[in-house]
Amino acid sequence: MQNTIYTFPSGLKLAHKKVDNIRSVSLGVFFGVGSANETAENNGISHMIEHMMFKGTKNRSAFGIVEELEGNGIQVNAFTSKLMTCYYTISIDEEIEKCFDVLSDILLNSTFDEKELEKEKSVVLEEISISDDDPQDVCLELLSSLYYDSHALARPILGSRENVSSFTRDMLLKYVNEHYTANSSCISVVGNISFDDAKSLVKKYFEGKLSTIEVDWKDKLHTTKQNYGYKIKDVEQANFALSFPSYPMRHENEPLIEIINVAFGGGMSSRLFQVIREELGLAYSVYSYKNSYIDNGTFVIAVSTNPNSVEKALKAVKTEIDKLKENGFTKEEFERAKKQLRGTFTIGQESSMSMMRAIGRNALCLDKTFDVDELIDGVDNATLEDVNRVLGEIFDYDKMSLSYVGREIGFNALERFMN
Repeated sequence: MQNTIYTFPSGLKLAHKKVDNIRSVSLGVFFGVGSANETAENNGISHMIEHMMFKGTKNRSAFGIVEELEGNGIQVNAFTSKLMTCYYTISIDEEIEKCFDVLSDILLNSTFDEKELEKEKSVVLEEISISDDDPQDVCLELLSSLYYDSHALARPILGSRENVSSFTRDMLLKYVNEHYTANSSCISVVGNISFDDAKSLVKKYFEGKLSTIEVDWKDKLHTTKQNYGYKIKDVEQANFALSFPSYPMRHENEPLIEIINVAFGGGMSSRLFQVIREELGLAYSVYSYKNSYIDNGTFVIAVSTNPNSVEKALKAVKTEIDKLKENGFTKEEFERAKKQLRGTFTIGQESSMSMMRAIGRNALCLDKTFDVDELIDGVDNATLEDVNRVLGEIFDYDKMSLSYVGREIGFNALERFMN
């Protein structure tokens, strides 16, 4: 059964997919608010609010929230990204109303207690420290800031220590009222539940209860230019990453970039892994991935290597990109990537949680249903010529960014990469 999108009078969306052969139901409440909606002064506030939503409501204590859910076998969590914040549960079908009850309570009635806020600030500051201690995290965060420059997507999700320390209860409540709005939210329900039942629960627990302030929360198109940045850290591994322009969500070339990612750096059989790690032994970790936003997208290559091998690894990656642009993929690489994607997409349909995220994100960001069969068909119908045709659009050196994090290497990594 295909998923359905229903829009309530307030603007709140319901994305639903019935799955008959399972007993679980995944529920996600999505809000179109993340680090890309913030300013330099309040960067990190979306993530801080996500944490505080679990710290007590008018009806439940912080412990009472998790006790009531976990005591009924319900898993609960949340995440904040560049574009959205999502609160979600997964439960057996008979507990779905309990999930709606508790999630609506934390999202509509959280008290943002000032003592809890001070404690949670310390937790988030520790989270920032953990990220700062991971050179790969630092490298990828730096890469995002370089590629998107002054664009809102450049802002880190966790924010800065200074911002986190400055947040007040009034700031959080005001931000929730202005951004947790009906027109920028979607409730995604996937599993053993009918559309009518899901609609009734959304109407009972959420419809008419969210702020009706109109908010324009979607990202805007960004035009990039070549950029380079580095941070010197006294660590054993050197990390560098490259970001190239790619396609936004549900672009007609999405199946093509999926194939490119899998064939070039998305697995152990990919070209980068086989050449950089297996043949040359230059890196333990080498991989690629794609990021897709509403109007923007990137294709990223990340490498962790010995500081003494950075120059060789840079040149090896550049050589493989140049070979790919000149000669394209082989028929064997192309067919292997297509089979891998078919398996990945098909298996993903068997997870109510995976489908809940996919249809919720699509409904929220694009107001469109997510049809995995359509995506599979796009992969199946793609030709080797189609894929090779767009390689030049992706691997544009004039629009790439490169970040380096590690010990001092004595040269400009971008210049060495290009030359």
